[in-house]
Amino acid sequence: MDRKLSCALFDLDNTLTDRSASIIRFAQRFFEDFHHILREGVTFGDVLKVIQIGDGGGYRPKEMMFQEIQTHMRWIVSPSIETISEYWYRVSPQSMQLRLGVQQVLEKLHHKGFHLGIVTNGKTDVQNATIDAIHIRKYFTTVVISEECGFRKPAPQIFYLALSTLNVAPENAVYIGDYPQADIEGARNAGLQAVWFAGVHPWPEDLTPPQYQLTEMTQLLDIIG
Repeated sequence: MDRKLSCALFDLDNTLTDRSASIIRFAQRFFEDFHHILREGVTFGDVLKVIQIGDGGGYRPKEMMFQEIQTHMRWIVSPSIETISEYWYRVSPQSMQLRLGVQQVLEKLHHKGFHLGIVTNGKTDVQNATIDAIHIRKYFTTVVISEECGFRKPAPQIFYLALSTLNVAPENAVYIGDYPQADIEGARNAGLQAVWFAGVHPWPEDLTPPQYQLTEMTQLLDIIG
C-alpha cells in the first residue's frame, strides 16, 4: 500500500466471521431444539436449506427469514414468529464462527502497534454478543455498531466515528470488508484505503474495481506490508 498506515478497521459479518460455517452451526442447534415438533422425515439438510435461503448471507431482512422458517418448514405445530425471532437473536451469536486466520492476523497487527477497530451494521446487542462469542474483543480499541451510533455503512460518518475515537486520519487507515457497496465503496468514499474480502458477494460491474482484494485473511499481512 502506498500510504503510511497505523490503523485497520474491520467489518464483522462475513469478514471476521465465517457466515457460512456459522449458519450451519446455527441450523444444527435449531434442528436439535425443534426436531420434536417437525414432521416425520424432515432432515437436517431440509432445515439447513430453509435457514440458508432465509439468511441470504446476512443481508436479507430478518422478518422475512422468520416468516419463511415458520411457513416453509414442515411443522407439526408451527412456532410463533416471536418464538423464532427470540431464538435467532439468542442463539445465532453463540453459533458464530471465527474466520480461519483472523486471530493470527489480529495478533500480528496488534504486535506491530496498529490501532484496530470494528465498524459494522446491525443490532447492538447481537453484534456485541457475536464479538464476545468469538473471543476477539481484546484486540479492538473501538467497536462502532450502526444501531448504536445512528449511521449505517456506506455512510462516511460511521467510519469517521471509529477514526475519531482512535485519533487517526482516514488516509492512515485501511478498511477490510466483504460487501462491495457498503464496505469497500463506503470506506473509499470516506478517504480510507480498502481491501475487499472476495468470494462472498460478486463485484458489481458499475463499481470501480477494488485495488486490493484477498480470499484468505492471512493475505492481509502481505497487502499491508
